[in-house]
Amino acid sequence: MMLGVSWQTMTPLCGVALFGGLFVCIHLTVTETEYQFMHTQLSIRKTTESAVAKPGSGMKPDPRHVFQERREHLLERCRSLRITDAPHAELWHSLLTVKSPGPLEVCVPPKAGSTSWRKLSQQLADQNHSSLRPASALLVRHPLSRLTSVYRDKYLGGAPISNYNREWRERTGTTPPWMFYWQTYWLPALVSSGRLTPPKRFLEGLKEGAASDKSLNLGIRRLRDAVSSAFGSVQDELTKRCSNSSFTFQEFLEFVVWANDLGIRDVHWAPFTELCLPCQEDYHYILHLETIQEESRMLLKDVGYPEEFELTTQHRTKGHTNTLTQDDFQYYEDVPESLMKGVLEIYMHDFDLFGYVPSVLNHGNTSVVNK
Repeated sequence: MMLGVSWQTMTPLCGVALFGGLFVCIHLTVTETEYQFMHTQLSIRKTTESAVAKPGSGMKPDPRHVFQERREHLLERCRSLRITDAPHAELWHSLLTVKSPGPLEVCVPPKAGSTSWRKLSQQLADQNHSSLRPASALLVRHPLSRLTSVYRDKYLGGAPISNYNREWRERTGTTPPWMFYWQTYWLPALVSSGRLTPPKRFLEGLKEGAASDKSLNLGIRRLRDAVSSAFGSVQDELTKRCSNSSFTFQEFLEFVVWANDLGIRDVHWAPFTELCLPCQEDYHYILHLETIQEESRMLLKDVGYPEEFELTTQHRTKGHTNTLTQDDFQYYEDVPESLMKGVLEIYMHDFDLFGYVPSVLNHGNTSVVNK
């Protein structure tokens, strides 16, 4: 993309990646506002890359310089953007903040290293420490990469939902029973995909059923209750008839956008701006999951923890970069333009505040924490 070209000449925008010997092109119709947004992201990326050593350069990254630039950028963008608090934002922030001696407080959303960080926090709490310095941190991940992780977890990566049995749960470390996933994710997705037509009272029940649940599932509880109520009389029949159903990645994205249009979020894919209050809280450190090993070591050292403590990987996959991995890229190859636009709009502030590029271009592989 050439930054000197006016926005009018940038439609359609075409991102090209050399992938498997083939050039893959994704077309997006770009409005003036969207172009300015993406222009900002390219500037952010250029600044970030100047602070981080290039692979093969022989230089080590300077995490403290990266932390400083991220914090300054966040403060500047928060002053420019008008981000209003989402429903339940305060509660979500409270539930997602992991507190360790120091005090060290880290807001860790699901699918962004939460399992690993909570395990580390427990280890820190079990030891006696002295001369610790207080700090606060926020851990984020590329929004599009995070969505692929949710799909692999909640929608079994496209496998039949009947595969979600004891062996699957033991292998993946998940605990919710089959019926919980059925009512919370799979049955609503059957509705959004058009495979099940709900009765007229469904939307009425959705509007009336405001959730008061005090849990991480509070965002989608209202949808789950409305769907369960609408199909309550035929639940047994549906679970038998649809027990072998599966969902494509496109159907999952359609469900995310569909639920979003109804004003419903789930904590596992809600934007970071709605989970950790980045423009209301004063975070000293902004950690990226893509480079979490080095950055977490620096954070723990700055607080004063012994070097023996480190973040261990949980739910490891093939890895992530500042954009997306090869595997993540493949998920988005055939996503329709209109759907992709709807997804990007949901996470526009996340891209802006945290310096991620809103594209599906592949730029390499590294192994990191996945959940």
